[in-house]
Amino acid sequence: MSLFYRLLACFCLLGIICTLRAGAQGAAAAPAWPLYGRSVQIDPGLPYYRGRSPESIASELRAHGYRVVRYVVTESGSVNSALLRAFHREGMGVWFLTFANGTYSTRELPSGWEEWRMVTRATLEGKAPDASYTYLCLNNPAYRAWKKRQIAATLKAHLFQGVDIAEPHWPEYPGVTSLAYGCFCKHCLAAFRRRFPEESHLPDILHPDSPYSPANNPALWRKWLAFRVDSLTDFLNDLVNGSGGIRSQAPGVKVCIWTLALTERDGLRRIREDNGEDAGAIARVVGPDMHCFQTHWPDWIRADLKPDYVEGYRPFITQIRRANPRLPLMIQADIGSQPQNRRSWDWIRAFERHCARLGVTSTTLYEYSLGKYINTQPPRGAWFRCRRNAIALRRNYGASLEARTGFSCRSVGASRSKSARSSLCEYIARWPSWVRGHCSCGRSQ
Repeated sequence: MSLFYRLLACFCLLGIICTLRAGAQGAAAAPAWPLYGRSVQIDPGLPYYRGRSPESIASELRAHGYRVVRYVVTESGSVNSALLRAFHREGMGVWFLTFANGTYSTRELPSGWEEWRMVTRATLEGKAPDASYTYLCLNNPAYRAWKKRQIAATLKAHLFQGVDIAEPHWPEYPGVTSLAYGCFCKHCLAAFRRRFPEESHLPDILHPDSPYSPANNPALWRKWLAFRVDSLTDFLNDLVNGSGGIRSQAPGVKVCIWTLALTERDGLRRIREDNGEDAGAIARVVGPDMHCFQTHWPDWIRADLKPDYVEGYRPFITQIRRANPRLPLMIQADIGSQPQNRRSWDWIRAFERHCARLGVTSTTLYEYSLGKYINTQPPRGAWFRCRRNAIALRRNYGASLEARTGFSCRSVGASRSKSARSSLCEYIARWPSWVRGHCSCGRSQ
């Protein structure tokens, strides 16, 4: 081999070594944010968080042992970057939770979005749709394209470690009698005809005597049920793996798909038929990094719901295990969307233990500020000490400290003045005993 080729080979080898070394150093430098295990959902738009510093919110959650947060985003432009950074400073991994089958706010939707609406039973009956949530059709190509752009833009603008695709289901329980049942739009009809060219109509759920009603045309109805499952799975696959989807636009971000679970007898069939979800098919086709079973509202709404209710989700877990035995699983519980279902810490800990017994390694709760403990127990982990003429902050008490003293977390921690220290101690001395019991303010040590 000539000297030229020997030198060329050496330079190439050196380049490869340097590239590998730089990659290894970059990987070592990147924070290893936790993504699995106990987690909690947080919606910063709820009243509990208003007027709070990002540091106070993050430290309160961390004090309760949470290392993973699921940030509920109802508008992509409302993400609080300072709060995201505060979670990261506490060593917490953060998932971006987005709703797949619609939106709570139409303000960020583009002109002409009204064409994306689902045509539901209410629409067919000439009634106004529910104004609290706008269902958008999974088969509408314009909505699909926009949703992919929205998710990609959010992941590029903010340092989220994962994305939760929540509530992709077709509405709604308990089936065709629900005013939200859908969708019967022109895009669904076109997609149905492509799937079943021999059919010219969608089922008629309004007129029992119609030749297209479920009772009079069971073959058409079976095709309809299969179509809903297939089109929902295809929608998710497009969001995650399609052109412009999550994995092409944010390849380092983990993906968790959410589907409903129900303890009712034959719940697996009901979720498939009423909501068009087949978790096993989603696991096979989409291949998410984690799958979440969301507690369906007929379960969570119950005041008497026991923490072991998740035992009723075994058929759903088995469905996933048959498709992908190694896929990490999570179960979501609602701990306070209505007054009668506000849950205590004891209930939550028992729920987490029962999930672990099922082999479910991750849990999450909607929503932290709605739990029963918010109004009955003080926030955990706030104590202060005066050290060398300064206020040292150990586990910020958050809003109560800021509201009662006027000190922000940063200003208290950085203060060197005797007057600041004395003022803080005086304020703490005036607090109720249950607050003082969680604080410690002593002389210089």
